[in-house]
Amino acid sequence: MITGLAARQTIKSFYRKNFKTVPELFREAGYETYNSGKDDYNFFYKKSDLYSIMDTDVENEYSKYGKGGQGTGDWSDIKSNKPFFGQIKVSGGKDIGDQLSEFLVKSGYPAVKPSEVTVPPQYPDIPEMRYNISMHMNSLMQTDIEVGKVIDRLEKENLRDKTIIFLFSDHGSDLPRSKEFCYSEGLHVPLIISVPGNTKSVKSGTIREDLVSLIDVAGTSLALTNQKIPNSMDTKNVFDENYKRQFVFSALDRSANVIDRVRSAMGDRYHYIRNYKLDRPLFNYGHREMMAIDYPDSKYGYFAKIRSMYESGLLNEIQAAPFGDRAPEELYDLQNDPNETINLALDGDHRDELLIMRNALDGWIEDTGDRGAFKRSLESLLEVVQRTPPHWLKSPEFKNIQD
Repeated sequence: MITGLAARQTIKSFYRKNFKTVPELFREAGYETYNSGKDDYNFFYKKSDLYSIMDTDVENEYSKYGKGGQGTGDWSDIKSNKPFFGQIKVSGGKDIGDQLSEFLVKSGYPAVKPSEVTVPPQYPDIPEMRYNISMHMNSLMQTDIEVGKVIDRLEKENLRDKTIIFLFSDHGSDLPRSKEFCYSEGLHVPLIISVPGNTKSVKSGTIREDLVSLIDVAGTSLALTNQKIPNSMDTKNVFDENYKRQFVFSALDRSANVIDRVRSAMGDRYHYIRNYKLDRPLFNYGHREMMAIDYPDSKYGYFAKIRSMYESGLLNEIQAAPFGDRAPEELYDLQNDPNETINLALDGDHRDELLIMRNALDGWIEDTGDRGAFKRSLESLLEVVQRTPPHWLKSPEFKNIQD
């Protein structure tokens, strides 16, 4: 989103002469810029190039690894009459626990109880799973409260009718097959755009069901502020009368301590996933599972319990699938199977859909110059090794380096 490009076009060593990120473009257009939340852009950047309002002490070492930290700044810090471009992080699903339920009760919201939730079929119906699903729902209410406070403040300071607001999540829930993976439960996120008044292209209260890629937040924010979208970006304006995405694409390569390679193409009805690393399971001791093993009382503790259930033969075929052999291709009918539990890739009745999606993904890989096929550099692997506990590094790519 920050570059208007697909992630696989912006590897850690990403650099293009004269290329500007979205905050830099806003700065050039006369805006003050800040980010009060986390920045984690996965390419080399200097924080002070992007943000005009910041604590210089947070220009830290992480940026050189493409990993940011907690940001600083607020629109109240602006001392000029300039407009502002701000990034604000709300809690989302990060903060769970009894304190969240207590916060909701004090705020007048009835907290969702574990007994009130439905456990999707890809997960075992155990108390820990119910608890985490209920906490995810409660975190949505907490987010609603926090967003409301931001809007109330804008109104009190007479800024609401001058401010365009984008509300979105960077990924789905924190459940085992959601965050970090290329399934719909991790990819499908909310996107709300609020533009003061009605314009020719933006009608108040409109609900759209069409496919949108989050990289289009970049192009839309530029277009709504009368800025030109650079030709170097692949982002689009979602309010353009010709806006249409037949497919949206996703990619997974390294997730914290685990090396993988997955690509996917999602259409209005079907979702195609291609797995390249068939020598390892989907659940390959990622950082959340390792947290569960090292710290059983952490919020990820139930990850270890699910693995234990798998090893004891207590999971059904659907629930055990992420621990077993991987299919090279997966195809899901999102209309009839929204939880993506029935792989139709080998179903002859869906051969046409498979070919369409396969060709679409091939085209995207070629068009974007997808760098995932390249062997990882020793430098990039060493960077992970240096900041990761050795027993967390189970991907074979790390073996020779550790030895």
